[in-house]
Amino acid sequence: MNKSILVSLLLSAAPLLAQTPTAETQKLEAFLGTWTTEGASDASPLGPASRHAGIVRGEWCPGGFALLRYEDSKDGSGKTERSLLIFYYDTASKSYQGFAINPSGQNGTATVSFGADAMTWTWDIPPIQGKRYLYRGTLKPLSADVRDYIGEYSEDGKTWKVIDRSKDSRKK
Repeated sequence: MNKSILVSLLLSAAPLLAQTPTAETQKLEAFLGTWTTEGASDASPLGPASRHAGIVRGEWCPGGFALLRYEDSKDGSGKTERSLLIFYYDTASKSYQGFAINPSGQNGTATVSFGADAMTWTWDIPPIQGKRYLYRGTLKPLSADVRDYIGEYSEDGKTWKVIDRSKDSRKK
């Protein structure tokens, strides 16, 4: 490769490499750290009723532009599940976005919002038995070390039914 082309490519990439996370991205730092979680899910079209417990770990993606949220949980039957959620601020759309990957195949994208006292994400999950559902999760800090989680589902995006409740405690 011609040296002048290589130098030109490197110089054009320099502004991208020098970028720093936005102030909006920094809002996600409230979800950093390692947390224990315990809760219960009601029977719904999304799955059977169960109790669950696990560890949730939030960390910055290298560069600090996205939050990686790892969830390792075990339900009442002893079934273990590991999920990965990625939250970030999209500067082009000026909105928070998310993506989830889990072993049950309910992978999907989310819109994320911050209220005065909570972070809420709404997932458009893939069809279950041919039917589409939305899932909304709200994480509300009660203190620096304790937070409540409420999960709801909807068939139409207007009527929501609570199916998940849990409490997270920061692991010391």
